[in-house]
Amino acid sequence: MHRPATKTPDLYNRRGRLEKADDGTYRGKDVYDNPISVSAKDHRLYTEHWSSARDDPRFSRKNMLADLETAANAGSLSFKTGKGELEVESMRSMSAYRVMGALYGFEVGQYRREKGGSTFKATVRRTNLDQPTPLKYGFEADYTFRQEMGHIIEPLYAHHLELRRLELVTKNDDGGRTAYFSPPKPGKQKNPSIYMTLASDEHYESSLTTRRRSVASFAERLGIKKEQMTVPLLKAYVFLHEVGHAHEYMTRYEKADDPIGSQKRAREVEMGSLPVPDLTPTQLEKKHGKESGIIAVQERAYRDLPSERYADRFAADFILKHISHLIGDSRQRPSP
Repeated sequence: MHRPATKTPDLYNRRGRLEKADDGTYRGKDVYDNPISVSAKDHRLYTEHWSSARDDPRFSRKNMLADLETAANAGSLSFKTGKGELEVESMRSMSAYRVMGALYGFEVGQYRREKGGSTFKATVRRTNLDQPTPLKYGFEADYTFRQEMGHIIEPLYAHHLELRRLELVTKNDDGGRTAYFSPPKPGKQKNPSIYMTLASDEHYESSLTTRRRSVASFAERLGIKKEQMTVPLLKAYVFLHEVGHAHEYMTRYEKADDPIGSQKRAREVEMGSLPVPDLTPTQLEKKHGKESGIIAVQERAYRDLPSERYADRFAADFILKHISHLIGDSRQRPSP
């Protein structure tokens, strides 16, 4: 007898419930329907926090939950671990994390301030280790992305917890870029995002032929012949290449005073250094045709840009270390 597949509960889109009790505390249930209780002080500071940080993307519900889960995992590669530590800049923020944590199955312990320090620390643990985590399948990925790329997203988040703030968005095949990374856009997009065409395999099947130079470059990174590139492998590489751009942005630029501007200026300098400045190989092809001799020169120079090398290296390293089954057994020795 056929049984329909069970769906993972959409815990992120649930809401816990809190109501004021006669003794002044706030009681209710978390997203797992377990009883919870928070102090009147924590609830008051939580409310004040949301009033003052409403437009700060660092304290969106998504990012706070990612912080809690990262802390609870304590840097481990497993989703189910003991406990870790959270560090914040104020008591008000700590109270906000304590209430948010209670609503979503995290216990944030009593905070402490190190002598002479300016931050507050507290232990964090998940209270429902036998249940799915609210973030396990990428709370920020749309349905199509989860369906098509879940086999990559899950190990990616297991090994790179910091990437859980990424927004993953399916885009239509409009003849433009297959995939691209987009830094935050003030007033429009709070988190770093990746947009990718996932509608059909025909798009990627065609790319194996039409993007021969790029495919050959990807294959060389993976230590295989270009004829061994398959649609699933190409799709994984394209996605992880864009994740590599996001990883560089989040680890290199986000701590700058002007992260968006810093990344944009660095990219402009790179693009200006190409043989034909400010044009990607694809844009140049549209202008001069695929057979123009300058295309190969532009492609080699483009792939050698620091940001492109970073993204290619991230994609190849992740595939070789964590999802090498997509390659198969017949491989050449990887190029350095």
